[in-house]
Formats: sequence, C-alpha cells, structure tokens
Amino acid sequence: MAAFVEERLAEDRVWTAPRLSAALAERFGVRLAPKVVARHLRAMGYV
Repeated sequence: MAAFVEERLAEDRVWTAPRLSAALAERFGVRLAPKVVARHLRAMGYV
C-alpha cells in the first residue's frame, strides 16, 4: 500500500488525506479514516 500511496503522491495533482483514503478503499478494499491516512503520511515524511 505504501508504494501505491507514493505513486499517487508523485502524480501532478493535489492528494488530500480524504482523497487518498477513498483511493485506498477503491483499490484495496480497506477503509481508513482520513486521520489515519494523515498519520501515515507524516510517518512517511510527506506532511
């Protein structure tokens, strides 16, 4: 999933935590709250 997130963030568009949460749900079938996504983004050094 981390690779998927990094690929999305490399795209030329703005990815918010809610948008990433929705994309993860669509791609992997897992539902993560936007706050959880934001926490992981911080841990990955993006926020």
